[in-house]
Amino acid sequence: MTELPERSTKVSIIIPTYNRAGRMEKCLLSLLNQDFPKQSYEIIIIDDGSTDNTQSVIQGYLKQLTEPEIRYEYMKQGGPGAARNLGISLAKADLIALTEDDVQCEKDWLKNALPYFADEQLGGLEGTTLLEGGDPLLRLPARGQGFIPCNIFYRRKIFHQVGFFDAEFFNENLNLYFREDGEFAFRVLNAGWKITRAENVIVYHPRLFQRSADLAKFVKRYYFDPLLYKKHPRQFREMIEVKKLGPFVLRRPLHILSFLNVISLLAMLILRFKSASVSLILLSIYFLTITGLIYKFTLPGFYLFKNEGIIRPLIQFVKIPFIYLYWFIKGCFRFKSVPLL
Repeated sequence: MTELPERSTKVSIIIPTYNRAGRMEKCLLSLLNQDFPKQSYEIIIIDDGSTDNTQSVIQGYLKQLTEPEIRYEYMKQGGPGAARNLGISLAKADLIALTEDDVQCEKDWLKNALPYFADEQLGGLEGTTLLEGGDPLLRLPARGQGFIPCNIFYRRKIFHQVGFFDAEFFNENLNLYFREDGEFAFRVLNAGWKITRAENVIVYHPRLFQRSADLAKFVKRYYFDPLLYKKHPRQFREMIEVKKLGPFVLRRPLHILSFLNVISLLAMLILRFKSASVSLILLSIYFLTITGLIYKFTLPGFYLFKNEGIIRPLIQFVKIPFIYLYWFIKGCFRFKSVPLL
């Protein structure tokens, strides 16, 4: 590995942003309020083609502050991966902290993260991401990690060793991006570095689904799963959405539930309920898969049912398997890859 010169700035915080001026300001305030020497970190904000007042909001802080140093760069929209790449290329520090424009960081976020890197074999550190209110953003998988890009740290030299984020995981025409964070983490692990979790490195993320319609937008992103599988088949099988269900290990539950849901429904339509016993089995499978989908999205599910009633969220849960399969199969054709369980 080529050693890069030591920098006086200890941490470079990279934030891609797009049309979230209000949340971006809250994120920035949480970073300015860090219990960490102001001269020891910098904040690099990459505007990924925003059309709102993001620039004027950031410019206001640039005029007022000298420490920590804040830098703002505007770029043509290329997705969060490309925005992070630009920010990393501008970074001064030996440690890169990646976060996002809609989170707020605990005051000790930086202070708690740095001691982990006393381990020279540690390449990356994933913090704990909580929903506003304290609920976990995601259930932990049985194996692997989430590699959530709103709360992860990497040594800067790793990007010079394994490359930057892969821009192929963004589609401008479809306005979709997904899995570029996991793909990069797999390259880091393949290079022999460790990535560990830290319970005391905390950020707060808004709820993923403000409306039930957001569920459909979320599952479209699985269009990129075939691409990730094509590039990293072993890690994809072992680390992507591997869940524990009691003593069992369940791989990619959304994938399994969606296939079973659609197959059972199509079978009922084809058989036209000619066999009562078979129809009962198929109907049971169908409703169990709907229940499973609601369970998978437990926290947002309860939140949506509480705020929108029963009917509207339930309609979305019925639609999810078809939306998922459409975009997953579309990705299989696009990337000429079929992920196996």
